[in-house]
Amino acid sequence: MTHPRKHTLEAVQFVRERSEWTLIDKSLQADFDSVSQIHDGDFYIVSRDLADQIWIVAYSVDDGPTPFYAYDRASRKATLLCFSPTGQHLRNTSYQRCNQSHSRRYGDLTLPVGVDPGRLPLVLEVHGGPWGRDTWGFDNQVEWLANRGYAVLQINFRGSTGYGKDYLNAGDREWAS
Repeated sequence: MTHPRKHTLEAVQFVRERSEWTLIDKSLQADFDSVSQIHDGDFYIVSRDLADQIWIVAYSVDDGPTPFYAYDRASRKATLLCFSPTGQHLRNTSYQRCNQSHSRRYGDLTLPVGVDPGRLPLVLEVHGGPWGRDTWGFDNQVEWLANRGYAVLQINFRGSTGYGKDYLNAGDREWAS
């Protein structure tokens, strides 16, 4: 995140299992604390005005569409602007939890709400790539499957980004041409 006028680095966002922010400019700490309390989920600062007084903030959630807020830095108050139209009909149908398997492959498991997870049919959803990854949050296709009674496992296999260079390079020479 860079200042809208000075173009100086202010914060860096890392996506591991969930989104994490590291502040470079510590004067933003109170704003980041306020923004993190507005809504559940991982927040992203989508836009800022040139005066750096109003931020547009989106929240990635795992149980519904993305909410967007206008955050006023002076008052530290937020106003809900809208929800993304994606997934409105599937809202609150399932949940995700971060998972690390014993084979050191990372992924997310999504389960239907109100169903005993003991004997569910499982769909394995493999992302494209190899240089990509699935991240925590709402996914229309996954929610659609969970809404119909399937457990869905999204695996970030060797070669997926976001887990370090060793994990990324572990998939070298294992891909079909």
